[in-house]
Amino acid sequence: MGYGYGVWLKIRDPLINSLTKHTPHVTLMCNMNKIEATALYTNLKLKYGEDYRVYINGLCQHFKDSYGDEDILKACGYYCEIENFKMINKICLNYRGVIPDHPHISTDYTNLHMDNLTLISISPLTDDSLLSLVDINSDNPKEWKILDF
Repeated sequence: MGYGYGVWLKIRDPLINSLTKHTPHVTLMCNMNKIEATALYTNLKLKYGEDYRVYINGLCQHFKDSYGDEDILKACGYYCEIENFKMINKICLNYRGVIPDHPHISTDYTNLHMDNLTLISISPLTDDSLLSLVDINSDNPKEWKILDF
């Protein structure tokens, strides 16, 4: 099942990368088909380029129902702010898919109980993330992959 195709901001920061077992990212949009996700990725890349500044608050917390009631994965991580987010979000609204309630980076996932998640807070930081087209069709976050474009 997973989350279909989507568009992420891939986090480059070495600390965040060391804290996750999957590719760390901020989801701009998910549950898309491949054609729509590719169109959104292309549109954002043409308008804003590939590099996006993300401000990460560093307070690790449980996320509740970020994507809907049918979501089988529970997660924890950091809320963040994205430079030019209102303009990016406005573009996303022109496509079919799901936009998370608030930008965040999930550091740990479980399909069991929230108590199985590891909460690791860090100092706030800024990351220059990379716009990425992704295949997130698996229920296993380790199997999610960035598509070559």
